[in-house]
Amino acid sequence: MYFPRQPGLVSLVATTAQGDSVEVALVGREGVVGIWSVFDAPGPNHEALVQNSGEAWRAPVKMLRDLADKDAELRSLAMRIGHLIFTQVIQTALCNRIHSAEQRMARWLLVSRDRVESDELHMTHELLGKMLGTRRTTVSLTASMFQQAGIISYKRGQMKIKNRKALIDLSCDCYQVVKKATDKLYR
Repeated sequence: MYFPRQPGLVSLVATTAQGDSVEVALVGREGVVGIWSVFDAPGPNHEALVQNSGEAWRAPVKMLRDLADKDAELRSLAMRIGHLIFTQVIQTALCNRIHSAEQRMARWLLVSRDRVESDELHMTHELLGKMLGTRRTTVSLTASMFQQAGIISYKRGQMKIKNRKALIDLSCDCYQVVKKATDKLYR
């Protein structure tokens, strides 16, 4: 299991047999990559893709499973982290199905920003298209619109959020659902 540290950002990506992919959740320092292992669940049906490099702590699954069996607080935390990831998967599926590219991109930028705690994100349009389940050209058009409105700036592989409030206004309620679940995680 891997515990990303700031500014690490890991996408959990589902891929079809034909090679099409979409991000289903994002993990930063609030979460754990491989949390299903604590529950002795089968291996993942997705891959973990590092979006923003950073350090991560690594711990053997067996050690954490043994600790969770003995420590109710650790087991409860693991369940809350699992719940957060499940919440993201549900909201991402809903968002990808019913919301516009602008709303989805605003949501993704906000969730990513919250995870790395920085307005600067390392992301190409092509990779962001894969994360959003859309074409690169759609991302480029949306990013251009956001840049013209003064919401973001971007250069090749670098995006900077300039107006977070405008992004919040543009995003769908899926962002707030994930944010509330994240905020409740360590209470």
